[in-house]
Amino acid sequence: MRRDAPGVILDASVLRTARANIYVRTIIRFYAHANRPIVVPSTALVLACASGDIEAAELDPPEITVTALTQAIAPAVAHLMASAGRRVPIEVAHTAYEAAATGYPIVTTDADAYTGLAVELNVEQLPT
Repeated sequence: MRRDAPGVILDASVLRTARANIYVRTIIRFYAHANRPIVVPSTALVLACASGDIEAAELDPPEITVTALTQAIAPAVAHLMASAGRRVPIEVAHTAYEAAATGYPIVTTDADAYTGLAVELNVEQLPT
């Protein structure tokens, strides 16, 4: 993880590991302590919560911003879903949109999910 990144985007795959993964908890603490944005796309949060691995309330500190999938950004997210020439889940496209809009890196356990999208992204693979 780049310590100089102004903010960070946490995707669904990382959120599912947040309870047990010290690296994810450290990222959250580091960015929160430095008053740097931590962005969680709402679609990623829903998917992570549906897995049962985390509850939304666990990601409710003031340092975390949950971004909505709104009517205004839906066309851009849909474009990203269609741009890869393969099936791209909505939470991946929403996360990619937020990363492109902010310039923040995406922290993920599945960097391959972001390949082939019509946007340049900084994707950080979570160490295993």
